Amino acid sequence: MGVTFASGVIVIRMLGADGFAVYAAIVGLGQFASTFGKLSLDEFLANRFAAGEWGRFAEIVVVAQRLMAGIAAAGVLWAMTPAFGKSDATIWHLAAVAAFALVESLAFQEVKLQASGAFGRLSLLGTLRSTLGLAVRITLWLSGVGTVGAMLAVALAELVVFRVGSYVLQPAHSVAARGSFRFPPMTQLASFLGLTILTLSYSRIDFVIGLYALESAEFGTYMAAQRFLEAFAFLANVLGALLMPRVATLPRDAAFAFALRTSFRFGLIGLALCMLNVLFLATLLPSIAGNSYPRIDQYYSILAVGLIPLYAGLPLGRVALAQGRPIVMVTGAIVAVSATAAFFLVVFSSMATPVRLPWSLVCGNSIGCAVVLGLVATEARRSTAQSSAVDRS
Repeated sequence: MGVTFASGVIVIRMLGADGFAVYAAIVGLGQFASTFGKLSLDEFLANRFAAGEWGRFAEIVVVAQRLMAGIAAAGVLWAMTPAFGKSDATIWHLAAVAAFALVESLAFQEVKLQASGAFGRLSLLGTLRSTLGLAVRITLWLSGVGTVGAMLAVALAELVVFRVGSYVLQPAHSVAARGSFRFPPMTQLASFLGLTILTLSYSRIDFVIGLYALESAEFGTYMAAQRFLEAFAFLANVLGALLMPRVATLPRDAAFAFALRTSFRFGLIGLALCMLNVLFLATLLPSIAGNSYPRIDQYYSILAVGLIPLYAGLPLGRVALAQGRPIVMVTGAIVAVSATAAFFLVVFSSMATPVRLPWSLVCGNSIGCAVVLGLVATEARRSTAQSSAVDRS
């Protein structure tokens, strides 16, 4: 986390608000394309891998699916880029979006490592990636080569190191295939596709609104505040990775009850981190980021509240997807997107746009998380009742 935070400070200070707006827009659009390529199938595929329904054919199918979907999404973004807001888009910028999308599409080996419980290898790889990236950024900073292109090249190189390393560090003896691999049926795949689209909508709706509604400096400041919070989002991903072996093997009657118990504990962690950020770290940000980022402490304090639903919802989503119930997350995403739009357009309409945007996002995501919690509780009661009925019979 410390290395990630230090890298973020260097990039933010070197580029300034306007330069960071371009950097964040390109990386963000690349992540859009790669997320679409994954189709929210990571947890489902990890469950199939842990069950032994894996092999070389499955590997080829997953990689091909992700590459084709990622390329298609990058192409759509390429076509839409003339209306790219304040980021001064060029063919070079579009090529950078496509490069990020393609490299991110090759991430399934990391899911296999998580499902195998190889956290030591993942930790080593993540430390290597972050340390090398920080060293290169410090070198560029001291050399005065603090351009957007240089920072994008470093970020892309970090992804390449992680992807190649995840292939190299695969366990020598993977789970033996005990059955033929099957992709989800079309009806279920349609649910996963809907979940992906909705996930992009509710998780990045602020990115899209900010890209088109905020001035360049304001957009750069907003994204810089999010960049500082990435260290805590990374911690959430680590906790999610630790859950993966358990989630991948839990039977249905125990999985949803486990999700509810873990959600409460994770929510307390999110609350503690929120208080730490609001009471301490937010006051330091204006000095850390520099004078070109207006009101970054306000953005940061509001966005930090969003750590509570982020952490509380993490185990709920992992279990629902692993159990082949993407409809739970689809419903939560619809509610979150709708609530965010309602808050932005109606409830908080009297606020200034820069402050209205983070508050709308946090409130919308919190409501969506509450809905997912209720649906998971319903699934837990239904699974328990079915299990009891089977035992009686």
